[in-house]
Amino acid sequence: MYQPPSFEDFMGPTESAHWLIGKLSDEAELHGRPLNEWERKALVTSAWKLSESDRHALFALHNWLVAIGRVRIEREKALGVPTKRVRLGLRLPKDWDEHYMKMYRGNVDWFITAVMQSMLMKNELAGETKRWKSA
Repeated sequence: MYQPPSFEDFMGPTESAHWLIGKLSDEAELHGRPLNEWERKALVTSAWKLSESDRHALFALHNWLVAIGRVRIEREKALGVPTKRVRLGLRLPKDWDEHYMKMYRGNVDWFITAVMQSMLMKNELAGETKRWKSA
């Protein structure tokens, strides 16, 4: 059966990165702490171009986004969105996986990429030693 392409089928790697940032921004608002301008700008800046003087704030932002991103993923899965097994011990909402992979394969060199990698694997900045599991 033919299914017409969706808008998301035409998104490139940077649009997928913005889609993921949108999900994290929505979750931040639900937690009563919307992303400020500096945080939104940091997410779309190359990790290599971020200021060393902002290191503490970036680590805190990174760890907070990893935590609320995982909460968002769990909430969406509980609501019954379509999911995909991406590795042993991890099942993601299908759209999260598609956007992450498009961003990753597109070599988007932004801070959001580091946040997403830590979110979906292990967050070494928070002392995690094992990969995140969410079946």
